[in-house]
Amino acid sequence: MIEHYTDRQIAAILNERGLRSGEGKLFHGRMVARLRHNYGLKPRYDRLRDAGKLTMEEMATLLDTCIGTIKIWGHHNGHA
Repeated sequence: MIEHYTDRQIAAILNERGLRSGEGKLFHGRMVARLRHNYGLKPRYDRLRDAGKLTMEEMATLLDTCIGTIKIWGHHNGHA
């Protein structure tokens, strides 16, 4: 799941599936982040950066345009 979802989204998915922590508690983003950290798994942001992904702000700067234009381009290319 960590390849496709944020910690908060993972927590919501686990809760929707009826899973609970070892103490019987609902999952939350901080709990998933702690588990990820304890197992030496990189945060989603770092994994995306390692794959060469940029933030919208970085793309806008690189392409000398505004974030709104980046959003429009993404929408037209099916990435919205």
